[in-house]
Amino acid sequence: NIGMLPLSGEIFSGNAIAKPEKVAEQITNLLEANSISDKRAIVAMPAPSVFTKRIKMPRMDPAELKSSIYFEAGNFIPHNVDAVRLDYHIIGESGKNQLDILVVAIKNDIIDSYLASLSLAGVEAAVADVDFFALQNIFELSYPELLSRTVALINIGARYSSINICRNGESLFTGDIAVGGKLFTDAVAEGLGISAGEAEELKKKAEPETPGFDLLQDVLDRNVEYAASEFNRQLSFFWNASGAEEGIDQIMLTGGGALAVGLAEELSEKTGLE
Repeated sequence: NIGMLPLSGEIFSGNAIAKPEKVAEQITNLLEANSISDKRAIVAMPAPSVFTKRIKMPRMDPAELKSSIYFEAGNFIPHNVDAVRLDYHIIGESGKNQLDILVVAIKNDIIDSYLASLSLAGVEAAVADVDFFALQNIFELSYPELLSRTVALINIGARYSSINICRNGESLFTGDIAVGGKLFTDAVAEGLGISAGEAEELKKKAEPETPGFDLLQDVLDRNVEYAASEFNRQLSFFWNASGAEEGIDQIMLTGGGALAVGLAEELSEKTGLE
């Protein structure tokens, strides 16, 4: 089962939830509308708020490894270690007696704002995940036949898009781009001189007989081309940064912004990828 409700207004401040009571209200409505009584939940943190880094550490016993990572974290995390929640995952071995480790950190004020929203809705957070890793999990579950291919997963949200390039269950590179569905909404609102709410509805439901359709189409086409160009540019940058040799085999799109008319086709044309 899946339930979805929009959050209108200025809910976020940066990447933290500034109005947890509004978010809690919508969570409560979703739970009630879907007759969900479970009170333990998994919450995903937004990619732009998460710091990730792959490091190499000597092989050691788990307790010693944990304390060593926390001790070393101050050298590579751009925040005070006391100001973040930190976790790590052993990816595998990297040479003789070396471990390849993924370290993830998020500032306390951001994760606390999400936990506060859940708490106000009477829900307990069992797991705090990261959106691009959650996306990879569901991709691997849904498309086992694509596991051996190098796939760029792009989740186009409202405010930003997260990218996870993965192969064989391993995340090769993660990053985010400040391009999302809001780009199209704001462009339509400005181009047609209407409110953001009207623009949101119009961009999803406009038909050729809609007044001002030609202008609307022109605005959307320009922004689709811009978004596709930006994704293409950033994908090239991310891929070069990953240091991997082979190219990306294909792109998988998800998220509400992926429904922008013509975006998939434009992205395929710009990148030369399916």
